[in-house]
Amino acid sequence: HPLMHLDLNQEVVFYGGSFNPWHNGHQACVDLLPREKQLVILPDLNPQKKITSFNPSDKWLELIKKINLQDEASARDIYPGFLLKKKSNPTIEWVMYLKTKYPIMKVSLIIGFDQLKNFHTWRQVEKLSSLIYQVYVASRLENEDEFNQVKESLSKLSLKIVPLGHHEFENISSSELRGN
Repeated sequence: HPLMHLDLNQEVVFYGGSFNPWHNGHQACVDLLPREKQLVILPDLNPQKKITSFNPSDKWLELIKKINLQDEASARDIYPGFLLKKKSNPTIEWVMYLKTKYPIMKVSLIIGFDQLKNFHTWRQVEKLSSLIYQVYVASRLENEDEFNQVKESLSKLSLKIVPLGHHEFENISSSELRGN
């Protein structure tokens, strides 16, 4: 179990997504997160997207081959458990589970700016916001004014938003890759 080697009394950053397919933009998000941060990648089915047919074992093998966690000494891993369920797992549900099982754990998320813009639509967003320690945000072609506007629009939520900055793969989209 990937959480077994983590220090659960410290911050753990979770990077969830369908990653269909995993691409350089996803990898850039992992690479932007400071190396000392504990990271767990959670391949999952997005509850806001239609579930299409897919083979979880093929997906898992594809991800293992593509994700570069950079070194074995760091506290970084991939959790496959959601893929095998073949159903979406809203973030609020697994965050509530983690906070119940490990109440002292600081649960953080890493998301792209596109997801930050839609954060207000996530299930039980107020409750979720109260359980999250920090949200690390990788850029997706936005400028500083747009980032600040979105951050201000979420100010009523108790979110600590930490920008990770820009990267060279911000224009890549899994949806567009699947269409090609």
